[in-house]
Amino acid sequence: MIKTIQRQLILPKQFGIATQNYLKYFLIFTAWPVFSIGVSITLFLFLFMLQEIKKRTHQTFLKADRNSASLYLFAFVSVLSLVFSPWEKIHSNILADLQLEIQYIYWMLVAVFFMNTYKYMNKNELNKYIFFGLVLHTIHFFFFNFSSPIPFVRTYVSRNGFVYTVLALWPLASGYVYNRYGRANGNLSLFLVFVVMLLTDGRAGVVIIMIENVFIYFINNNANARLVRLFLLISIPLASILGPLIVNDENRQALGDALTPVSSRIGGFIKGEGADGDLTFDKSWLTRKLMIEKGKEILTDYPFLGVGIGHYDKYAAQLNSLHTEEFIRLTGPTYDEEYYNHKSAHNSYVHLASEMGIVGFICLLIILVPPLIIAVKKLILLTINQEDLILISVTGICIHFYTITSLPGTVTWFVIGIASSMVNRAKFFK
Repeated sequence: MIKTIQRQLILPKQFGIATQNYLKYFLIFTAWPVFSIGVSITLFLFLFMLQEIKKRTHQTFLKADRNSASLYLFAFVSVLSLVFSPWEKIHSNILADLQLEIQYIYWMLVAVFFMNTYKYMNKNELNKYIFFGLVLHTIHFFFFNFSSPIPFVRTYVSRNGFVYTVLALWPLASGYVYNRYGRANGNLSLFLVFVVMLLTDGRAGVVIIMIENVFIYFINNNANARLVRLFLLISIPLASILGPLIVNDENRQALGDALTPVSSRIGGFIKGEGADGDLTFDKSWLTRKLMIEKGKEILTDYPFLGVGIGHYDKYAAQLNSLHTEEFIRLTGPTYDEEYYNHKSAHNSYVHLASEMGIVGFICLLIILVPPLIIAVKKLILLTINQEDLILISVTGICIHFYTITSLPGTVTWFVIGIASSMVNRAKFFK
C-alpha cells in the first residue's frame, strides 16, 4: 500500500533515499543534458533508480497493461521499422542503429514509469529539480557554450535544443517558482523567461512561450474565467478592426526596429525585410519545406513502416523538387541532393512518419491525442489549475513539433509520460 508522500521527498519514503537521489539527478540532467557516456547519463540514473525501487517495493512500475499498451506498441513498431528498413538505400552503421533502438526502448520505459508513478509524487519537489536543471541549462547556453571537446561533457548547446527544453519543462518549473517565491516573483519570472526566449533569436519559441505564459499566469493569479472569456470575445473583433491601423507599415517598421537589437530574426520577420522577413527568400524555411517533400517521397515508397528509426537523414532520396523554381535559392556547387539528404527533417511529424511509416504515426497519435483532448478542453473552458501544468507542456511541444525534430529524447517522453498519467486520472478510456 502506497503511503502519503513526505515533505522534501519526491516519492514516498518507502521508495528509499537512494531512489530519491537517483530521481533528483535524473530530473536535473533531463532539464540540463550536459553529461553523456555514449548515451545520456539519465539512462544510467534511470536504470539504477529502477533497481533500487525493485529492491524496495518489489515492483518497477513498468507493467504492460491497457494504459501503457500504446507506448510499448510504439517501441515494438520502432523495432519493426529497423528490421524492414530498405538497407540498400541507407548509409548507416548497424551498431549506431542498435544503440538508437536501445534508447527508444529506454524512452518508452521512462514514459511508462512516470505515467504510473506521477500520482505518488510530491509535485512541488519534482518541479524544483526541473527548475534547477533549467537554470543550469540557461547559464550553460548563454555563458559557457563552446565546442571544445571534454570527455563525457556536451559543451555545446544548440539553440533549437535549448528552446525546446525550455518550452517542454518551463510550465512545470513555473509551478515551483510560484510556490516558492510567491505570486509577484512568479509573474516576474514569466517576463524573464520570455526575454530569455527573445535572446535565443528564435521565432517559433517566442510565440509558443507567450501562449504557455498566458495560461500559467491564469492558473496562478486566480483570474476570473468569465472575464477572460469576455476579454477574448471582445479582443478578437477589436483586433480585426484596429489591426490594420496598428500594423500599418510605419508602426510595423517601428516595432521591428525596436526588437531588432534584441532579436534580429524576429525584427526582420516583423518588418518583412531580408531573408527573415520574406519566407520565399528564407533558406531555413525553404529547407524545411524541402524536407517535407523528402518525407512525402519516403512515404510514397515505404508507406507502412518507413525507412527505419534514425534513417531519415541517411536515406538517399531523389529530391526532385530541389531543382524547381521554388527551391532554386537552395542550390549551389556543394548544395546538392547528397547535402540535403543529410539534413534533419525539422518537423517531428514528418520525421516520425518517414522513419516509422503510417503504422508508427498512428501509434504516436494514439499516445498524444488523449492528453491533448483533455488539455484543449481545459484550456478552452479555462478550468486548468496547478495540477494541469503538464498539459500546457504537452500542448507546447506538440505545437513546436512542427518546426523541430525532437521526438527522440528523454525530455519528450518524460513530458508525454506525465501527461499520460493525466489521461488515466481523467478516465479517458472509460
